[in-house]
Amino acid sequence: LPILQEQQKIASFFSLLNHKIEKQQEKLEQLELYEKAMIKKIFLQEIRFKDKYGNEFPAWREKNLEELGSFKNGINKSSSDFGEGSPFVNLMDVFGKSFLFNTDFGLVKASEKELNESNLQKGDVLFVRSSVKPEGVGKACVIMENLPSTTYSGFLIRFREHPIEPMENNFKRFVFYNPVFRKKLLEKSTISANTNINQESLKKLTIQIPTLEEQQKIGDYLSLLDSKVDKENEKLKYLIGLKNGLMEQMFT
Repeated sequence: LPILQEQQKIASFFSLLNHKIEKQQEKLEQLELYEKAMIKKIFLQEIRFKDKYGNEFPAWREKNLEELGSFKNGINKSSSDFGEGSPFVNLMDVFGKSFLFNTDFGLVKASEKELNESNLQKGDVLFVRSSVKPEGVGKACVIMENLPSTTYSGFLIRFREHPIEPMENNFKRFVFYNPVFRKKLLEKSTISANTNINQESLKKLTIQIPTLEEQQKIGDYLSLLDSKVDKENEKLKYLIGLKNGLMEQMFT
């Protein structure tokens, strides 16, 4: 034990650091709540964007996903097939993410047919097929760039738009996370040991689609908000790491 005066200085220092961490947590929580509220208001069309001349955009159109694109389940492999071959996107690569860029994926032995039929292109959306917790099922991750010779797990379902009427990628990051869509998806899911969703159920789900220009504005705004959340989260992680590191140095 240090002398009482040093104990007081140590306690005062860490109390101040704890206060900063608590304030940062509050700031992050408030920003996350604001982001969720804005997503809800935008997709309920309580908030609308205007074009560059200040005019209203046309009314949104309702479409079911089957009209907009096609679905394809991923591939299932035995454990002996992993470790070499072609890049492979597994469940953990996309879980908790709304978008995905090329990165160091695991490898799997895949046939030419599998590589041709279960590939990933920019704009594809991967839906989680099964989750222990209901809130995890059907979570969507947008592929933000072409992933050559890359396949994906059987725990995922790929949605690929028809080229005639593509949606803006940043817009897709949020349209599948809005509360109205999520509620409809959970109603279509089935519960056994896990909560599951299949292609047929996804095909029947509908979304409201604005013009491409309004999609761009929505995607840009919500992406900026999402980046702010990420930055505040990084600040929180830094403060927690700083506290833990200093405590370890001080008491060892």
